[in-house]
Amino acid sequence: MSALDTQIGGGHYKGMKIQPMEYSMKNGLDACQHTAIKYISRFREKGGIQDLEKAKHCIDMLIEFERQRLNEVEQIGQRHTGYISWSPKEQFDQAYRVTDGMTFGLAIEAMRQGKRAARKGWNGVGLWLEYIPARGVDLAFIRMSYPVNSRAYPEGARVPWLASQTDMLADDWMILD
Repeated sequence: MSALDTQIGGGHYKGMKIQPMEYSMKNGLDACQHTAIKYISRFREKGGIQDLEKAKHCIDMLIEFERQRLNEVEQIGQRHTGYISWSPKEQFDQAYRVTDGMTFGLAIEAMRQGKRAARKGWNGVGLWLEYIPARGVDLAFIRMSYPVNSRAYPEGARVPWLASQTDMLADDWMILD
């Protein structure tokens, strides 16, 4: 037996094909939306005109809350031109850390999406890494590219690359494109 099969204090919902609570839950309605629907659905069987007035009051509150919400969103948009965290402040503050770059793990994720990565701390100018996905019997690997002034390598040399422990622990990784 479902809780929807039971009604305490009357029978004004029992005859409905779908009860207001069931409709509201399945559609993710907020309290004002649910209450207005509840009053409108039952007004002939229970409260008459007073239920319609209650529904209207709920709709008036909903309009007021929505205008306030839109005004707050507009004010946030005017104050901020960059990233806005919608995370709760406490969780954001605990997770956020200032860094000049990113971790090696994040650099790998970016390379797997087709980006090129490098470290700010590398001595060589123009060095960068790219992820080469597996093809046929060849496994995936990371390749380093670097410029050389040579006829043999007019577009620079490209060699397989392995990260040192220093590279893996560094947080000065950056995305180049």
